Amino acid sequence: MTDEDGFKLSSMGYEHEPISRAQSWVAEVLEHLEPSRGGLYVDCTVGLGGHARALLKGGASRLIGFDRDPSAVAAARSALSEFGDRVEVVHADYRRLTTLLDERGMTTVDGVLVDFGVSSMQLDEPGRGFQFPP
Repeated sequence: MTDEDGFKLSSMGYEHEPISRAQSWVAEVLEHLEPSRGGLYVDCTVGLGGHARALLKGGASRLIGFDRDPSAVAAARSALSEFGDRVEVVHADYRRLTTLLDERGMTTVDGVLVDFGVSSMQLDEPGRGFQFPP
C-alpha cells in the first residue's frame, strides 16, 4: 500500500517508492517555512507544483508560483487546480519577483521558496534544456 506522499507501507515499516526530487525535500520545506501559520507563500520555481502543493496542504492561505518554462506552468496549473483561488501560477522569471508582487498589490509574504536544483523536465525530454552527448 502506498500513501499519498509516495511511501510504501510494508511489514517492515515504510519504504521509499521511487519519488520525485520535489517530494524528497517536502519535510524540510514544511519545517523551515511553517505554512501551518497560514499566509502568503511564493514558490519562485514552481515546476510541476510539488513544493507548492505541500505548502498549500500544509496550511498556506495563498500561494503564487513562478516558472520560466511554459510547459511547467501548464503542468503546475493543472496539478494545483484543486486549490482554486488560493493559488496563482505565473509564467515569469523569479528575478522579477518584486515587480510581479507589486503588480498584484502584495507588499509582504510569509515565506519564499527557490529550488535551484536541476529540473527533471529539462533532462527527461530530448531537445529541452540540458543535453548530454551520446
